[in-house]
This record gives sequence, C-alpha cells and structure tokens, in this order.
Amino acid sequence: MAYTPIADWNYYKTEFRAGMSALPLSDEPTFKHFERRAWQSVNLRGRSFDWGDDGAPYELKDWVCAVAELLFTQSPTNTESGAKIIKSFNNAGYSESYGDIILTPQELQKSIRELGKQYVGGTWLHDYFIFTGI
Repeated sequence: MAYTPIADWNYYKTEFRAGMSALPLSDEPTFKHFERRAWQSVNLRGRSFDWGDDGAPYELKDWVCAVAELLFTQSPTNTESGAKIIKSFNNAGYSESYGDIILTPQELQKSIRELGKQYVGGTWLHDYFIFTGI
C-alpha cells in the first residue's frame, strides 16, 4: 500500500505555520521526508487509516507537523552543520535564544508524547495514540 501523507506541504505552510515567512522545514522535499518519519514515530503500530475525503483530523496533522520539525532539529545534517533551535522565547520584549539540543532516544520519545498531549489531548486520537503505548 502506498504511503498517504497525513499533512501535506500546503497544510504545513498555510495552516500549521499560518503563512510564516521563515519555516523550520523550508522546502517541500525536506518537509515530505520528515513528515513521513514523523508519522512513523507517531503511528508505531503501523496501522493504516482511511480518513475519508476530508483527510486526517487537523489535530493529528498538527501533531505530525510538530514532530516533523522536532525530528528535523535532531537530524545529523542539522546538528553537524551547527544549526540551532529555539531554546527559549519571550513574547513581550520579543527575545529568542538559540542552542543545540540533542535528545537521547528516550527524551525524543518523551517529547513526541508531550507534543501528542498538546495537539491531540482531549480527543479520541489522544486515547488511541498516547494511551495505547506509543
């Protein structure tokens, strides 16, 4: 069975990132690569879903986009090139600080679960993906 993306490039740019000019995943091939890896990280049971004509729920699309960005920050190409990720952010005075964050596999899995709670918490998706052992 061919892979069907949960979130596509257009959704990432216009919905998840709401038209931001500087996207962490800056081009479509990079996004597609990390979107697929993100879905594999979220859907550890490897199940197939038929989301119907409307596609996957937006909560799941958002979770997959967030995980794709997280995986991108952890990719060897990114970390070896000295790429930095936002470690802290202050909204009132607009301040960002950047740093290297390399997560252990356990920390990465925990981060994926935390993102799941943030994006799909309170939905049946949360019960299915979080409480069933990811």
